[in-house]
Amino acid sequence: MTSDTETLVRLFGWIPKPATSGVVTFSDGTTATVTPNSDGYFLDPITQPSDYNLGIVSIDALADDGTVIAHQQL
Repeated sequence: MTSDTETLVRLFGWIPKPATSGVVTFSDGTTATVTPNSDGYFLDPITQPSDYNLGIVSIDALADDGTVIAHQQL
C-alpha cells in the first residue's frame, strides 16, 4: 500500500530456533525488528518513505538476551 508520504511493506522470512526475534538491515543502514512464530516464520509490516527503493543486506536471528545466534549476509 502506498500513499504520497509512505509505503507499507510486508517483510516475510524464516529465522532458526531458538531465536525469539530478528533484525533486518536495509541497504541504507536502517533496521527493522521482526518477530517469528513458533516455527520461525515471520510476516511483519513496516512503513517506509514513499520513494522507498531499499534492498535487504542482512538478517540477524537473536536469542532472548539479544545474542546473535545466526547471521545471514544477503
